[in-house]
Amino acid sequence: FYLHSRLLERAAKMNDELGAGSLTALPVIETQAGDVSAYIPTNV
Repeated sequence: FYLHSRLLERAAKMNDELGAGSLTALPVIETQAGDVSAYIPTNV
């Protein structure tokens, strides 16, 4: 979880003056032998 949160923090662009920001992060998933039937979506 720690690694995931650090990656999301690096994907964010925050502007303290405006009190807002944006976050864009797209997960890239590699499966073994293309088998997606055993993949659990909550792992993303």
